[in-house]
Amino acid sequence: MVCLPYMSSRNISQLVSKKNQEEQHAHRENLLQVFGTLRFLAQQGLATRGHVNDTSNYRQLLNLRATDSPGLASWLKSEKYNKWLSHQMEAEMLELLSHSVLCQLLDDIRQHEYFSLIANKTIDISLIEQLSLCIRHVDTCFEIHDDFLGLYAIPKTDAATVASVVKDFFMPFQFTVS
Repeated sequence: MVCLPYMSSRNISQLVSKKNQEEQHAHRENLLQVFGTLRFLAQQGLATRGHVNDTSNYRQLLNLRATDSPGLASWLKSEKYNKWLSHQMEAEMLELLSHSVLCQLLDDIRQHEYFSLIANKTIDISLIEQLSLCIRHVDTCFEIHDDFLGLYAIPKTDAATVASVVKDFFMPFQFTVS
């Protein structure tokens, strides 16, 4: 067997594996920038979408961030990754971020001895009954905190339905309310 000077002693699978790891790392970094952009807009209370998709706050902020990140710029131009910028993915990422915030909040509340749940019903402008959930807790410095958990559409306002919605809200967080 004749060995050509440009061939290395490394086998092809190692080279492919290394290239795959590098690509995964680059995609992970780009996705973290996309999540960071959505998190910033959500924390500031800014709309992510606009009248036209290209002029939305989300796209404009991503384009601004891409000026400092060549990897993100090429990732945004690629047709292959446009699905990550769709409205459906945007909504899913925002839901994941909100779930993360709720998990962190409920973990903090678990550290405190006392808390109470406030559940109020209200009717929105389209006359749909909604349940407003808030939690009030006292920290170790005896400061009172009120945190809004969300609004949830309910079909009826009887006690069984309200209790069911409350239990369903807390179940994914493994937070027991008795």
